[in-house]
Amino acid sequence: NHGHHHWLHHVSVKPIKPQTANPCFRGLLPGLFQGFTSKGFNMKFAIQRKHIRAMLCFAAKKDIRYYLQGFCVNQDNRGTYIDSTDGHCLGRLLIDDQPMPENRVILPSVNLDALKGTKKQNEEFLHFTVDGLSVEVILPNGDKVQFTAQDARYPDCDRVIPLVFKTEDEKPSNFNPDLLVKFVDASESLYGKRQCPTLLQR
Repeated sequence: NHGHHHWLHHVSVKPIKPQTANPCFRGLLPGLFQGFTSKGFNMKFAIQRKHIRAMLCFAAKKDIRYYLQGFCVNQDNRGTYIDSTDGHCLGRLLIDDQPMPENRVILPSVNLDALKGTKKQNEEFLHFTVDGLSVEVILPNGDKVQFTAQDARYPDCDRVIPLVFKTEDEKPSNFNPDLLVKFVDASESLYGKRQCPTLLQR
């Protein structure tokens, strides 16, 4: 039933000012942490294994902010999309452009790591059903996996990624190369080869 869906891949990066390029700096993405609480009521969506592997590139590791150790699946009038951030670098991936009722759920890295599979399984779809914080995943072989979503507030990524891009707002910028490598890693998971990101500051 996914043949009728238009699947898109879109990744965005927030430029880093030179004086805040230290990767240990907290609050690098201004306004990001005024977020939304996970809802997850009656959500259904499908994610390819390559989507999981790509978006985990941006998730935090060993961070006291446990809700960043994973990613947030959002549904609204723009479709279904994944936000993933460690507070320094933010990736967004649109996986279905069919408008949906507003909802979101935070999926923990520890469970996603077990689902990301190998490169040979890139195109496989995993079907998720979320009811509150209860998550059930149907694997390609029909097996089911169940786990609990994060009960937390995820950053409001719309405060960082603009919804409208205006060319007149473009200007020179500086980027932390260590953070840009995450997008190169994500492109390899999504497209099978490493690609350099296009950089725009607005």
